[in-house]
Amino acid sequence: MSWSEAQRQCRLLGEDTNLASIRSKDDMDFIHMMLVDAYVRNNVTKTYIGLTLMENAYGGLQFVWSDGRPVSFTSWSVLENQPDGGNFEKCSLYNLERIHSIDNWHDVPCASAETDHFICMKPALFQTGMTFRFIDYNVDVDDVYVHCRIETLTVKVLKDFREDYN
Repeated sequence: MSWSEAQRQCRLLGEDTNLASIRSKDDMDFIHMMLVDAYVRNNVTKTYIGLTLMENAYGGLQFVWSDGRPVSFTSWSVLENQPDGGNFEKCSLYNLERIHSIDNWHDVPCASAETDHFICMKPALFQTGMTFRFIDYNVDVDDVYVHCRIETLTVKVLKDFREDYN
C-alpha cells in the first residue's frame, strides 16, 4: 500500500481523520510505544505517518501534516541522514530501526508501496485529546488496536473496528 492509499483509508474512517500528526515529543513517545508493541507482536517495522512535503506560498518546499497543521516537532533518523529524498520523497513513515530511539522518521515516495501499516488520528470526544489507530491492513478488521491519548492519561484498549465507525 502507498502513503497516498493509507491517507485515503484514514479518510474513510471520517472526514476529520488523517494519517497521524505528531506534534510533540510526548506524542512521539506514545506512538513509539504503540509501534514497539506492534513490532513485538507482529514484527511490524514500517508504519506510515502523516508528514508530507508540500509547496509553500513562496514556491519552496516544506513539510506539513496531512491534516494541514504546521510541523512543530520532528524525529528524523540521523543514522540515515533523513530526510534525504527532496522532491522525489514527499511522504513519510516510521521505520523502527532502533527500539530504544524515537528518531526513526524516513521520507519515502508517496506512490511506492512501502508497508501495509499506518496510524490514523482522529480528534477525541474530549477537546484535549486525540485518538490514534494503528492499522495493520493484513489482519482481521475485528482486531484493530485503538490507542487513546487524553491529556496525560494513556489508555490502550482493543475495540471492534466496525462498532466504532458504523
